[in-house]
Amino acid sequence: MTSLMLVLFATLRVWISPGTLTLAPGEEQRIEVQVERDGQRVTPDSVRFEVLPPRLGHVEKGVFYAGTPGVGVLRAIVRVGREEAVGHAALQIGRRVHRLRVDIVPREVTLEPSASLPFQLRVLEPDGRESPDARLEVTVVPPWLGTWDPEKQVFQAGPFAGRGMLVAVARTPDGRTGIARARVRIHAPGARPRLRFQVEPRALELKPGERRRLQVRVPGVPTENLEVFLYPDPPELGTVRSGTEFVAGRDTLRGNLWVAVRTPDGRSGILAVPVAVGLPLPRPRILPARIHVRPRGEAVPVRLSWGRRPPRFLKGALKRPRWRVVPRDLARVQGWGLEIRVRARRPGVGLLVAEVKGHPVAAAPLFAVPEVQLVAEPDTVKVGQTFEVKPADGTQGLEGWRVVAVPRRRAQAVGPSRFKALEPGEVWILAETQGKGGAVRVRIVP
Repeated sequence: MTSLMLVLFATLRVWISPGTLTLAPGEEQRIEVQVERDGQRVTPDSVRFEVLPPRLGHVEKGVFYAGTPGVGVLRAIVRVGREEAVGHAALQIGRRVHRLRVDIVPREVTLEPSASLPFQLRVLEPDGRESPDARLEVTVVPPWLGTWDPEKQVFQAGPFAGRGMLVAVARTPDGRTGIARARVRIHAPGARPRLRFQVEPRALELKPGERRRLQVRVPGVPTENLEVFLYPDPPELGTVRSGTEFVAGRDTLRGNLWVAVRTPDGRSGILAVPVAVGLPLPRPRILPARIHVRPRGEAVPVRLSWGRRPPRFLKGALKRPRWRVVPRDLARVQGWGLEIRVRARRPGVGLLVAEVKGHPVAAAPLFAVPEVQLVAEPDTVKVGQTFEVKPADGTQGLEGWRVVAVPRRRAQAVGPSRFKALEPGEVWILAETQGKGGAVRVRIVP
C-alpha cells in the first residue's frame, strides 16, 4: 500500500498564518497558507491539512475549528506541480483565563547542517511575572530537523537541509499551559537536488510492540553503501533498532516514520511513511471490488472510495487519481476523477489500477470473460517463500492456463501454478483459459 501522505521537500517554502493558534474549545480561526518558489509567491495546486494530535480540531474551507484542550501542531502539505512542501503552526487549545505565555528567542533562524545555536526561553504568568513552577518541553518538528538539549537550551541541527520549527510547551501542576514556536531552516549552500528513493513497505499497520524492517533502494547505489536514518513522529510512535528496524510503541497511535537517506557522493532525501499502531490506516477502495464487463458492451461505472475518511481530506491530487488498465489493450477508461466508466475492448482478464502522485493506491480485477474463483495457499507469504494458486472448486493447478503476476517484479513463476515471492507488497495473479479467467491477491511481507 502506498503512502498517501508522501512528503518530499523541494524548492518551495510554506507558511501558515497565524503561526500560533491559541483558541478555546469550539472557537474557530481563519488561516492562510502562503507559498513561495525561489522567492516568488505562487498558488498551490492543492493544500492538505493534518492536525496532530487529531483531537485538537480540524480544518475545513480555510477555517480551523478547535476541538478538545491540548497542545500540538497544524501541518499544511502543499503541492505545486510535482513538488511538495510542508508548513507548520503551533496549536494551543484551552481556556483563555490563566494561560501561560512562553517567550522564545530567536523566533526565526537559518543554520547550516550540523550547526548549533542556543535559545532563550522564559515562561511568564498572565501578569508578566516569571512562572516559578512551570515545566518546559521543547519538541523539534519534524524530528529529523535536529535535536534539542534541554539542559543547555541548545538546538543542534541535523545533517539534512529542510524547514520546520521548535515547539516550546509549558505546563504547570494545576494544568495550565502555554505554547510558542520558532521557525528553523537548515540550509546547505550548493546542495545537490533532493534524492529520490524507494521504501518498502510504503505504509505500516502494526500491533503494539510489533517489529518491521524497512527496505530502502536507490537506483544505481548498493544498499550497503547507503546511510539510512529513521525518525518516529511523534516519538512515542515507536523506537528504531539496528538501522532500518522499527518497533511499534505500546499505545494506539497514528503518525509518520520519516526515512532519511544519504549516499556516498553526498546526495540526500527524506520521505514519510504513514504508521498506524493498533489502528487501520485509511485506505481507498475501488468499487465494485471485482469489475465485470462485456466485450464491446456497455461501459461499467467504477469509483474510488475512501471509506470512513472524512470528506475534508479529499482534496487536490486525491481527487484526481490516474487510472490505468493492465494489460492496456483489454479495456478503455472513460472520464477522470473519483468516478469513471470502463469499457472492454476484447475478452480477457486484467487489473484496473488507481494511482495518486505516481504510486498505485488501489487495484481491482477486471473480467471481460466469465470469472472462475481462484485461491492462493497461503495468501500471505514472506519474501523467498512460495505459494500455489488453483481454482476454488478443487481443480488441481493451472496447467495450460495463461498466468501473469502483476506487478511482475513481486512474484516469479516456478511452475504452472506455483510462484516465489520476490519483494514485499501486494501481487495479483491473473489467469485465463478457454474463454474464462480468475484473479487472486497475495500479500508478501518482509
